[in-house]
Amino acid sequence: MNYKIVIDPGHGGIDSGTSGNGIVEKDYTLKISKYMANRLNELGIANILTRTSDSTLSIDDRVKIINDTYGSGSNVIVISNNLNSSDEAGIEIIYALRNNSALSYLITQALESFGFTVNKYYQLRDETNTAKDRRELINKTQNNQTIEIFYGSVNDY
Repeated sequence: MNYKIVIDPGHGGIDSGTSGNGIVEKDYTLKISKYMANRLNELGIANILTRTSDSTLSIDDRVKIINDTYGSGSNVIVISNNLNSSDEAGIEIIYALRNNSALSYLITQALESFGFTVNKYYQLRDETNTAKDRRELINKTQNNQTIEIFYGSVNDY
């Protein structure tokens, strides 16, 4: 299958995300995402970024960029980069209810091989409608393989 990669730097513009210890989430998610895009480009793997600067994008804006560029299919992998604001160190990966854990497991293995700690990879159900994902981007990218990665806590840096 010919996969297409979408890298989504979480937050941006007026939405700074979480912050602490001099770290502003929107800035770091953009740095992480640009690094990923550059590395994929070096490997010859097609990809897009939902934002390339400090711009404000709603979830609907992000979904429109994804659909307009690659459409909505299981060959589209959407990786949304975020930071955590919890007191727990380590990385967490959330994947869609519609997908199996294979991609999250592979990402976990890769991150751990570089010395990172992955606390868990899991699905997160909506509290009021357990048939739906709790994360809005995952819900609205209905047929894609969408994951959200939370790279540790800003409180740990």
